[in-house]
Amino acid sequence: MGRRDGRAAGRSRRIRGTYFVTPNFFATFGVAPAFGRGFESQGSQGHENAPRGAVVGLSFAQRNFSSGAAALGQTLRMEGVAYQIVGVVPASFRFPQEAQVWLASSPDPEKPWGVSRGAYNYRVFALLRPGASLDAVNTQLATIGTRLQADFPDTNKNKSFLAIPLREQLVGSVRTTLYFLMGAVSLVLLIACANVANLMLARASARQREMAVRFALALHAPRSPGSSCWRAVSWPLPEARWGCCWPSSERAC
Repeated sequence: MGRRDGRAAGRSRRIRGTYFVTPNFFATFGVAPAFGRGFESQGSQGHENAPRGAVVGLSFAQRNFSSGAAALGQTLRMEGVAYQIVGVVPASFRFPQEAQVWLASSPDPEKPWGVSRGAYNYRVFALLRPGASLDAVNTQLATIGTRLQADFPDTNKNKSFLAIPLREQLVGSVRTTLYFLMGAVSLVLLIACANVANLMLARASARQREMAVRFALALHAPRSPGSSCWRAVSWPLPEARWGCCWPSSERAC
């Protein structure tokens, strides 16, 4: 994951935001490709010599291949390995952070070109089954971890698993800071609104007599034929423009 040396559209460059993912990655997040398809369990994930699939973001496709449709079928070479673009996802999906290219990885760690058992830099994302609780999931994960430690002591010794909500994983360390920041901004906004309201009330009080004369003149002004039955009365203030509509009928208002 992260930056990788790659070649796209005949140009070698260091591509930022490249990740290996399993075939069900996009289905887990409910993301549908804008062009092409996502990864499948067969086809691009078949035998060792089969072309490996890649999915790219729409912005990446537009920069390198002019459009999302034109990117389909193109070849990316990452660190000497060829990947065929099978799908393009909307530009709004950039997970993990700043992701642009997702490369097909075997879900089976025993596959020759899959993930080795000692690769601990992979993260797992999953959906909770309806009705399942996080505590129950962590209990099952603890059991699985214990079994793996017994079966593979060389690679899984002292290794365990813990399920954490994705939101907590992303913002858990800064949640308190964000709450304080939101509270501070709200307080400053409230103080500013109170100051503006006091200023406008003070100026309105100082011009009370002027406003009374304006209303009196507007309400008793002669009505011209064909004019609207509503007469607008407005007055300028340095801080704002206030408007008020008063009915003006042939009867008294």
